[in-house]
Amino acid sequence: MALAPLQRIDFDQVLRMFPGQEHSIRKLLVGDVLFREVCDDYMAALRSLNWFRSLPGSDERLEVAEFTSLSDSLLREMKAIVASNLNDLDPAER
Repeated sequence: MALAPLQRIDFDQVLRMFPGQEHSIRKLLVGDVLFREVCDDYMAALRSLNWFRSLPGSDERLEVAEFTSLSDSLLREMKAIVASNLNDLDPAER
């Protein structure tokens, strides 16, 4: 089974996912290895999901459901890390 090609994280896409929180997101992307890894895994899951969706019969493919579930889980993890980080920051740093 062929998978979507691997690429590195698109920082701009991550920043767009959290409007109004650019400073906090940049700080996490620079200083939090776990956050970067979760973002990277999320982007890879989305690329794979989009690739499987592009195949004929994608509505019936198990991989579509699996990558949908994985990307949803990773997005929740990203949001939890961001929320935790916001709680730890001074209001002036947000």
